[in-house]
Amino acid sequence: PLLIEEFQKEWPLYEIQLIEVTNDSLRKALAEGDIDLAIAAFPERDPAIEVKPFYREHLVLAVSRRQLQAVFQDELDAVVAKIRAGDLSPLARCPFVMGKPEDISGGIARELLHRFDIHPLVKARSDNIGTLLALCQNGVGACFCQENFIRMTLPGESLKELELFSLPDGASYEINFGISRRAYQRKAVAAFMETALRVIPAAKEQAGREPGA
Repeated sequence: PLLIEEFQKEWPLYEIQLIEVTNDSLRKALAEGDIDLAIAAFPERDPAIEVKPFYREHLVLAVSRRQLQAVFQDELDAVVAKIRAGDLSPLARCPFVMGKPEDISGGIARELLHRFDIHPLVKARSDNIGTLLALCQNGVGACFCQENFIRMTLPGESLKELELFSLPDGASYEINFGISRRAYQRKAVAAFMETALRVIPAAKEQAGREPGA
């Protein structure tokens, strides 16, 4: 929302159509010329798509404090310390709300659960991360979620209702801009990318860590 708001200040006559689907679907739509720009993970290079860096996405595990208290009670402090140290095995006792396994974050979540021999009780699945995060806040289940999404969408008071756990190695991935090499690149698309690099917190933080920045 912040990105679109800022872009519209300089390009007020442009209508932006958002298509929120899996990374694979975005790449396919871009390659076929159905969209002007994709913001997605591009693990494999496609000669038809020009890829430009945006930021590195970090997946975290979000659990409502209410749920943790209900499940672990007097063990809570010890369990939280264990999870923060990188051992997710206590979460075998927690229900989960999860995305679709075919998407990149769903694949990472599946691998982590397998690594710690967790066979989750899944209360709900959805393509919409906002829906999953709302369910997580309400104590329905633990949720693997993009840290950048949480920081940008939840107000401070809502963040206080959640415990956010960093995840072991392998729980992050590059998010890039993708543009079709066959299509004429509109000035508005370039301006949209420039605005994104300026206003998205994760992109600004990453730029600040680059040598000479």
